[in-house]
Amino acid sequence: MPLASRDDARWSDGVKVTAHDFEYAWRRVLRPSTASKSVANLYTLKKSENSLLVDDLMPTPHKVNPSVPEPLSNLVMECVRVNPLKRPKGMNDVARRLEIMRHVLEKDSGPDTVAV
Repeated sequence: MPLASRDDARWSDGVKVTAHDFEYAWRRVLRPSTASKSVANLYTLKKSENSLLVDDLMPTPHKVNPSVPEPLSNLVMECVRVNPLKRPKGMNDVARRLEIMRHVLEKDSGPDTVAV
């Protein structure tokens, strides 16, 4: 998405506004962990290859925190897909998959090591 910025744009403390500041703000709005109420405004934008709305540009929970199990990370990413058809069918599907993950973790680690 091409952007034009003013060379004289400054924060209230006088520091120059950068492209990085703009990118950070957009990614923060899109990050599921911030639960931004502004994210709905972005869904009216046309999605393109360079769009911040491309699902693959969002870091997975596992990439942000490697202690998050891959299956859980994948489920979270499915839940926040831009295309609703690529999300889980409903909460019953999410609950079933979480229960399977818990069962696998208990089997691999023992029931005393899995927090519920």
